Amino acid sequence: MKKLILYIFIVCACSCGKKKESPLMPPNVAPTAAILLLPAMNEPCNNGTIISNLLSKVLFKWTPATNADSYKLTVKNMLTGQTSEANLTVAQAEVIISRNTPYSWFVTSNSSKSTEVAVSNVWKFYNTGNGVENYAPFPAEISYPLQGVTLINVNGKVILKWVGTDVDNDIRNYDIYFGAISDPPLLKQNYNDDSYEVPVDSYKLYYWKIVTKDQKGNTSNSGIYQFMMH
Repeated sequence: MKKLILYIFIVCACSCGKKKESPLMPPNVAPTAAILLLPAMNEPCNNGTIISNLLSKVLFKWTPATNADSYKLTVKNMLTGQTSEANLTVAQAEVIISRNTPYSWFVTSNSSKSTEVAVSNVWKFYNTGNGVENYAPFPAEISYPLQGVTLINVNGKVILKWVGTDVDNDIRNYDIYFGAISDPPLLKQNYNDDSYEVPVDSYKLYYWKIVTKDQKGNTSNSGIYQFMMH
C-alpha cells in the first residue's frame, strides 16, 4: 500500500512539472479614429494661403489617434468628384486646393502593428474665393439607394433619400430627376423634403440625381446615381 501511494505522487509531480504556461495575449494595437479639427465642418474656410485667383494652400489638421503611426488624408472636390490622397506620419498637412469650391475630407488611421484601420467622420467645408458673399449649397449627399446597389422589388416602390447642407443655411428646395435613362428627366420640382417615393419595375436599371437650390438662386448637383431593381 505504501508503494502505491508513492507511485501516484511521483506521476502527479512529473505531470505538474510539464504543464506549460498560457501564452500572453498580445496587446490591442488597433488604431482609433482621428478627430477632425480643421477645416471646420460645414463652414467657409478663409484662412488658407492664397496662391492664385484659382488656388490656395489649406491646412488640414486632426487629433493624433491612439495606436496610430500613420494616416491617409482623403480630400474630395465635391464639384468634380476628383479625390486626392496623402500618406502621412503626422496629424496635419497643407494641401493645395481650388478656391470657391466645396470639399469633403476624412482621415484613415493606420498602425504598423495591426491590420485594422479606423476611419474618421467625413467633414464638408467651402474653400472661399474672391468676391464671394454667399455660397452655393453642398451637393446633396445621397443616402439611399447608394450607388450601384441592387434592390429586391417588394411593393413596386422605392423611397429616395438624401441629405442637403449649406454653409449659409438657406436651402430653399430640391429638384428631383429620376428615370430609366442615363440622363434622367425632371420628376419633381421645388420639393421641400429630403425623401421621395418613386414607382419602380423589376429588372430595370434606374438613374437619379438631386439639384439643391438656395434662397439666393445658387444651385448644386449631386451627380447621377444608379440602382438596379430585381
